[in-house]
Amino acid sequence: MRLTRLRERIEKFGIRLEMIELPTNSTIATSGIKNVLLGKSPERDREIDGICQMIRNAQKAGIPSLKYNLTILAVVRSEPTPGRGGAMYSTFDYAKAKEDPPLTEAEPVSVDPTWERITYFLERVVPCS
Repeated sequence: MRLTRLRERIEKFGIRLEMIELPTNSTIATSGIKNVLLGKSPERDREIDGICQMIRNAQKAGIPSLKYNLTILAVVRSEPTPGRGGAMYSTFDYAKAKEDPPLTEAEPVSVDPTWERITYFLERVVPCS
């Protein structure tokens, strides 16, 4: 199993592999569970089945935790702010944020459908181990 080989290779350096990331990247454009975020069935059920298999594989490989991200947008920022020593700070200034940012393929999504999609995912994934 690839995860077991990865864990064993890392342990040869005297460190432990404690967590891996599920393919739930921080934007809908790059997410491995795009249909979960869009609420599209039956495609989202296939993606959730894949996530459940990844959880079982991590468990078999002895990897105790997994990380996921269920957001449609990446971290929203305005332009960087200059800081000490020439560093540039990641910044969000509401007054400088665009009024009409470009939409993702999800289009506008209100609060209730967003929470429904997250709940749908978690109710199916949490019992997978």
